[in-house]
Amino acid sequence: MSMITLEVSLLSGKTATVQAGLDETVETLTQRAQIALGVGKGRLLDSSGVVLDGCVETKSSRIQNGDSLTFHVTGVRMQSTAFAFAALLGDGSVVTWGDACCGGDSSAVQGQLKNVQQIQASECAFAAILGDGSVVTWGLAGWGGDSSAVQGQLKNVQQIQASVGAFAAIVGDGSVVTWGNAASGGDSSSVQALLQNVQQIQASASAFAAILGDGTVVTWGNAASGGDSSAVQRHLQHVQHIQASDGAFAATLGDGSVVTWGHPCRGGDSSAVQGPDEDWSMGPGSCEMPQLTDRPRWQHVRAYRLESATSAPPASRF
Repeated sequence: MSMITLEVSLLSGKTATVQAGLDETVETLTQRAQIALGVGKGRLLDSSGVVLDGCVETKSSRIQNGDSLTFHVTGVRMQSTAFAFAALLGDGSVVTWGDACCGGDSSAVQGQLKNVQQIQASECAFAAILGDGSVVTWGLAGWGGDSSAVQGQLKNVQQIQASVGAFAAIVGDGSVVTWGNAASGGDSSSVQALLQNVQQIQASASAFAAILGDGTVVTWGNAASGGDSSAVQRHLQHVQHIQASDGAFAATLGDGSVVTWGHPCRGGDSSAVQGPDEDWSMGPGSCEMPQLTDRPRWQHVRAYRLESATSAPPASRF
């Protein structure tokens, strides 16, 4: 077997010399580097800082004899649904546990969960972005665990956000792909033409807000949860950042002022703290909301699971 010799370094400066067979995979090389450096799981980066695909043979990875590589040790990153956890390990693999229906069982997609870059979670489903920009989902279909209807559009994905029951992904051309429960923002068809050059997305419990390249904002999903920003739309200019509560959004503008919208008792009404000439909120309103109950979020999920065998989530609470 033809062998090459490589120098592998940690960010701390520690180095080790590692040999690899040209017919061996990069994953095998990564494991040798891990042992030689005496560190936990991680990923190999080439001289340009690009993560090497562990499934590729060394001879196909453009690694040359004498090259210097970097071993990046990454700590475990966690996400959770209502009843399950997903841990993204340093080598890009994923381990899940907890309630099988809510994402604790990833066995159906485990073979695809390689070189994972990011995981997001709705209340009962997970979505993972892979190194090639594709997306893998699992969990309850009605909460976004089934992305088959839009899988062909999920290419070169840059970012994913999640509401209670839906996901929204920014793809490479700046457009947005959504899936999951329509009442939680899984259906963006009414604003799809506006979702161009999207820079950032935030999610409340049942709605999404996207900042476009020109600093304006597009919202969709449940109106009472911030999915309708028409009352403040004229003020949403030069938006720099958006934050969300369960039922409202707050946008920071270029001049440092803040615009809010959504349910008044979830932060959508900021009139009490706005200046006399800067009341840029949806204004005072009743805190009574018939759709809301006193049951905690997890009880809604449990009630659904006891009462129905389908994959459709309960009616939006916001």
